[in-house]
Parts: sequence; C-alpha cells; structure tokens
Amino acid sequence: TSFLLLIAVSQGATAGAIDRIDPPNWWVGMENNTVELMLYGDNIANGEVSSSSEGVSVNQVTSGDSSNYLWVTLELDKALKAQTVTLELTSKTNESVTIEYPLLARAEGSSDREGFSAKDAVYLVMPDRFANGDTSNDSIAGLHEDADWQHPYGRHGGDLAGITKNLNYLESLGMTQLWMTPVLENNQKEGSYHGYAITDLYRVDPRLGSNDDYVALSEAASKRGIGVIHDFVPNHIGSEHPWMFDLPTSDWVNRDAEFSPTN
Repeated sequence: TSFLLLIAVSQGATAGAIDRIDPPNWWVGMENNTVELMLYGDNIANGEVSSSSEGVSVNQVTSGDSSNYLWVTLELDKALKAQTVTLELTSKTNESVTIEYPLLARAEGSSDREGFSAKDAVYLVMPDRFANGDTSNDSIAGLHEDADWQHPYGRHGGDLAGITKNLNYLESLGMTQLWMTPVLENNQKEGSYHGYAITDLYRVDPRLGSNDDYVALSEAASKRGIGVIHDFVPNHIGSEHPWMFDLPTSDWVNRDAEFSPTN
C-alpha cells in the first residue's frame, strides 16, 4: 500500500481549509498507539479538535508560532480495525472543518521483518545516476529542475523503474540488500540529484517515480531475496521545503549565525 494518500476535507461556511496533513495516513495495530498529526491551513492555530470515530480520541492539541499550523495527538488504543477517522476542527469563531483521516491495516507480518546486518551484501545506488527506465518522468512540470545530462550536477534521468528493470543484475552479483540514496522529493532549484535536500518527507520525487513505484520495487526485490534499505534524513531538509517559507515555530530549524555545517 502506498504511504501517500489524499486527505478528504469538507468545510463549513467560511472556515479555512486544511491544505496538508503529515503524516498523510497511519496504521492500526501499532505497538505505540499514539500518533501526532501536523495540520497546515490558513489561520488554523488555536482551533479545537474533536473526534467522532469509535476507538479514536484526541489527546492533545498544540499551536506553534505560525498561525497556520496545528498539532493534534490521537490515541488509537481502542481502534481495532482500519477506518477513516472523522475529526472536527472548530475555530474561535465557531466555524468548523471536517477532516477525514485514513487509518490503514498493517501488512501481515510487517513487525517481523528482519533488518540488514553484517551477513548482507549491500549495493549502494544513487537512483538518478543508475538507469533510466522511464523517460517520461525525466522532467516534471511544477518542479524546479529539468533533466540536464550535460551538467555534472544536473538531473540525469535515472529512476525507480530503471532499478526495478535491473534487479536481475543485482541478484547475479549476490546482493542481498539494496540501499538507495533518498528517493523522496528534492524540489530544489539545482544540484539535488543525490536526494539529500528533501522538500516533501512523504512523497517520492516524481522524477524518480511514485510512491506506488517504490512499493512495487520493494516487492520485486523481495521476490529475489533482496531487501530495501530506506535512506531517510530526519535532521535536515532542503532550503525549498515549504517549512522554510512559513516556519511552524521560530526555532524549528537552526538558523544561528554561529552554526557552521560540516562537509
């Protein structure tokens, strides 16, 4: 199942719409049955949130420095089945927004998966530089950087389809784990082919494919006895990430003048 889903929002009268929710979905049956949602929308801070869904309760609602964010902590300990959770966001002026949030069923045996170890042969690949399996996504409208095969720091067109089509090659080498540099969206103006300047933490970069393509690659690799190591960067984001244009809190990122990044 893809981990990026659409959020259905219906709004009353003149209430502000919810433009985005992170994470875009969650699962029932997790060992930790608490999940914190980040809601983004025009002037939603200090709103009140309630749940009308069975087994789901609102534990805490918190605002930041920006008027456009709201954090909502849900308790899911009594949510026994996959469902669409209905939340009601009420503003100070008593205008309301109804939010439908998906709780998915966990894949059977997902908690029993074995990670990689010293027994594995790991193949590291930078997807943009490996193989171009789908030329239709080399350049995507709405993203800053188009393909430029002549530029050493440009996008060269490699993608998830190219990796999927070459899994037999990795298998022939005896590889048991595939480690790709981050495949999430890097919508920078230049030089982000490597994947380490993430601008959307829940969306595969469309120039590499889709979230469904990522799942398909993982499943195809598994059939060949190859695991997929998900490279995820929690300590920095790209300068074009939407947060950078509307910080949730004043200290959300380190902007200290004395801060010196490493190489």
